[in-house]
Amino acid sequence: MCKRSRLIWWFSLLGPGILFLGTGEARADFLPDRASLNALLGARAVSEPFETYAVESPRDPDILNTATLSSATVVNGEQGPGLVKPGIVFSLDLSASPTPSLQWNPSGYFGLSTKTLAGRGILLTITFTAPTTAFGVSVKTYVQFTDTVIAVIYAADGVTELSRRNLSLVGTGDVFLGYSNPDAGIGRVTLTSTTRTFTPVIDDLSFGALPKAPLVLAVGRDAANSTASVTWQSAPATRYRVQWKAALEDSAAWQDIGLDFNGTGGALSWTDDGSRTAPFPAATKRFYRVAIP
Repeated sequence: MCKRSRLIWWFSLLGPGILFLGTGEARADFLPDRASLNALLGARAVSEPFETYAVESPRDPDILNTATLSSATVVNGEQGPGLVKPGIVFSLDLSASPTPSLQWNPSGYFGLSTKTLAGRGILLTITFTAPTTAFGVSVKTYVQFTDTVIAVIYAADGVTELSRRNLSLVGTGDVFLGYSNPDAGIGRVTLTSTTRTFTPVIDDLSFGALPKAPLVLAVGRDAANSTASVTWQSAPATRYRVQWKAALEDSAAWQDIGLDFNGTGGALSWTDDGSRTAPFPAATKRFYRVAIP
């Protein structure tokens, strides 16, 4: 079974010379948990656990004296660059606080079990500078505190709002915020505290991009030889898997043909002669999809 596959295209061949073609679109939506994010991105995920920075005191956070943090940032002339992974930028709204500054919390600070990032100000923005179609982050606050945080997700242009959600934070308990937008991508996420003068605490950020859906170039059936063929445009370093089923309306799972294809940047093709599926009957109805496992 393709755990990270998504329906790209489907085909039905109904008798000689009759072709129906359609698309199965991946839906932009919130992800329910980190397991769903991991299953979606797999090895493509970039993870930021916020453990690189050396916090001076085990009891107090280090004030970074900057409202922006990226992989290029040098903090207080002492640490950096490389404090966070490339492809992300963390920033505070300069208009929301007279002295905004990010802070790195040590493990054990106000009940936190790991190093985390937060800010003096109410609005924290995570900007994805690398192509991103899915992300997930743990959001929390400090022990004995509560907060309601407004999370807003924006498309790759950084302007178009995709969705928003209120997060109810109670102490250091993790609230997972995850989102996937396979077609249009994700540009930034804002987290705004509605009850505090400091931002929510973030930890364990993961993000990444799925390869774009392949462009199907041709599908056809050779009735004389009882075969069908599927041809699609591939991308380099991307693996493809052809799957099939006899009818879309049945509850049976999509079946693998038992053969994967490595993308070359050119067209790939597979011919169904029945040896990896089932022999074609006189009147055939068969659906195919090209998935990225």
